[in-house]
Formats: sequence, C-alpha cells, structure tokens
Amino acid sequence: MGYKEIALIELTIDKGMMIEVEEIISQDPHIFGVFDITGEYDAAILARFKTKEDLSQLIKKINTNEFVLQTNTQIILNVIKDGLDFCKLIQNE
Repeated sequence: MGYKEIALIELTIDKGMMIEVEEIISQDPHIFGVFDITGEYDAAILARFKTKEDLSQLIKKINTNEFVLQTNTQIILNVIKDGLDFCKLIQNE
C-alpha cells in the first residue's frame, strides 16, 4: 500500500484539554493509535505515511491546535514486531 513511513509523535497538551485534543487528532486517517501516557509527555500517537512530506503536514496541523503545547516526533527506522493480536497472550493464561 505504500505506507512505509511510521512515526511516534509525543504531545504535551494544555491541562484539562487532553481528551478533546486526542479526539480531534484521532480523526486523521494516518493515525492508527492514540494513547494517554505517563512521563514527560501527555499523549503518544502512532501514524503511518507514504512520504515524509505527509508526516510533516500532519505535525504542522497538530501544532495549529491551540492546546498542543509541544510535539516530539520520532521516525521508526525498523519494525521488529508489529501487531495488536492478543490471541497468543490469551492462550498463555
């Protein structure tokens, strides 16, 4: 399908607006995961793109949200394991 670029985008979000911002961001079709996290950032996003230009456009779009205070983007170089299949986990219980 050509979606070879994968990015992890971490967000710092203005207090009290996390759910609203995450819901807006999650509507973008490039995004396949939105997570509340602990640590330095408030949320993490996983997204796939055909080109780095598409990634750049999404980051710029995210940064236009008045409640997004900071983003930190990491490009995934190699995928060692990919999938959210819980079958093996459940079988081991």
